[in-house]
Amino acid sequence: MATGPILHVGEDTCYRIPVMERAGLVVCRAPCSIDGVRSAFDSNGEFSALAFQVDASPIEEPVLTVARSFSSPLVLFENPEIEYDPQSFDLVIPTQTRPEMWLRFLRLVIEDSRELHAHSRELRKATAVVRSDFRSLQAASRKHLVSPIDLDKIWRGAKGSE
Repeated sequence: MATGPILHVGEDTCYRIPVMERAGLVVCRAPCSIDGVRSAFDSNGEFSALAFQVDASPIEEPVLTVARSFSSPLVLFENPEIEYDPQSFDLVIPTQTRPEMWLRFLRLVIEDSRELHAHSRELRKATAVVRSDFRSLQAASRKHLVSPIDLDKIWRGAKGSE
């Protein structure tokens, strides 16, 4: 399975980038900042995943917000000493996980993301068809409606008097 490049955000103090590259993955780097993430997407377009490594301090929420806006899965190489919200990430790789294991999980999260994007595209196409059919039916309904029903007139009676 060929994947697009992976964006590694922040420092690679555990040397995971060379492991990913030896496994055949293309890895780009970006500083752990809003501008760093945006700049990486501006220059590359899209990434199969965004990998974060927590070292000395937690990842700032604005950086995660910008990263989430690009719809690539977020992967965290955790540091048990640093607090984080596991719900912010699609995959959390515990410390001391063997490279073969985290590479396998990384590939799985990328594949799951691709399948979700494909399903989403299919749903958008189906929704567009339903929306188009609805508009056609709505137009036909307006065309065939001779006179709208006046509920007040029915309530008051045929003469319209009270």
